[in-house]
Amino acid sequence: MKLKFLTLIFFSIYFISVKAQEREVQKLNAYRNVIVPVQFDSAKQENEYLLSSLTRHLLKQHGFKVFMDNETLPIAAQKDPCLNLRASVLTQGGMFAFTTEVTLVFYDCRNQIVYKAKGSSREKKFDKAHQEALREAFGKFGGYRYAYEPLKKGEQHETQLQQKQSIQKQLATQYNWEGKRYQLQKIEVGYLLLDAEGNRKAVITENSEKQYLFNSADINGSLKIDTNQDLIVEYFNMQTGKQEKIILSAINQ
Repeated sequence: MKLKFLTLIFFSIYFISVKAQEREVQKLNAYRNVIVPVQFDSAKQENEYLLSSLTRHLLKQHGFKVFMDNETLPIAAQKDPCLNLRASVLTQGGMFAFTTEVTLVFYDCRNQIVYKAKGSSREKKFDKAHQEALREAFGKFGGYRYAYEPLKKGEQHETQLQQKQSIQKQLATQYNWEGKRYQLQKIEVGYLLLDAEGNRKAVITENSEKQYLFNSADINGSLKIDTNQDLIVEYFNMQTGKQEKIILSAINQ
């Protein structure tokens, strides 16, 4: 009787854990694309242990639209980086470790973790061990298959809930960038960024998902405002193939 009770408890905990994992992975549906680095941060070379190409392959198997970070993104993804997720694979274990551990992580445009899963392997060969551990991490997806579901009106990503004040209250009047002074001018759809001569250099708008966008002749990316009223613009650099950022420092008079 006691054994049956313990077995029931075990399966109940397992079932709850699986359901929680399924709910977590559903968060990925709010994004259109996944960008996979050719070289992960913890890797010593491009496509080390074939993890980058394997990540791309496994994501496509689950129905994701996947781009390597050296590929050209669709225009919509370039203009609104918050439509994209960035996949990362973190590895642990080395020559004297008995177990190779891999953590699959998805970051949003503000570098916040949306979802992560871990896998491990006791295989002795490095390449096979890392691939086996990555496959186990993807195994946490279960029967999940990607299906894009944009956030409903009024919903926000967790990282956006921090911006409860209106953008007007958060913004400074003037900014400095690369030694030049700029000012903001309110317009119906957002703000114009003007140089000292009054020339338009960029447009700041807010999309339907309450994300701020920065669009200029050279830079199209997401914008956030820090506690110092500085503007932090994150964008995908087509020439370097990497996510980069610029900071416009607030001038508080």
